[in-house]
Amino acid sequence: MNRKAIFVLCLTSSFFAGLDLSAQQPLPAQLSITVGSEQVPKGSPINLQMTLTNISDAPLEIHTASGKPDGGHAEDYSEIHVDNSAGVALRRMDGYQVERSYGSQVRMPHAVISRRPVVLAPSDSFHDFAVLTRLFDLNEPGTYTIYVVEEVRLDRSSPQPQRIAIRSNTIHITVTD
Repeated sequence: MNRKAIFVLCLTSSFFAGLDLSAQQPLPAQLSITVGSEQVPKGSPINLQMTLTNISDAPLEIHTASGKPDGGHAEDYSEIHVDNSAGVALRRMDGYQVERSYGSQVRMPHAVISRRPVVLAPSDSFHDFAVLTRLFDLNEPGTYTIYVVEEVRLDRSSPQPQRIAIRSNTIHITVTD
């Protein structure tokens, strides 16, 4: 490669590296997660509270399991991420153990057959929760890192609506002996 091509490549790379792509379009919603306590005794249930708030000036649509707030099935429509103290992502425990015809076994995740749409007007919030100890093995003492990703739909009138993933704040819980 000649020197001019390398210079142009370096110049272009440095230009794009400085761009903050998140600043191009403000997020239309805010997702906040909390737990009752940051320290939890081993074996205790851990409820993850989630609140999605429309911070835009247009209605947003989300899909839920029941269509009602505080239904307790947030895991059916949200991506819940839990990492252990070593930073390793935990696998979900819910679902079904399936034996394949050739003898291997695989865990199929829980799936919701139908979802209910909920329209959030500007400034409205939707609250729900999930019981983390039903979804993940949190019996090992240590600190766990948790965040959630929720999908919202913009412009419901469009035949090709835009979907945007909203990532929550990150929280930490410590499971003690």
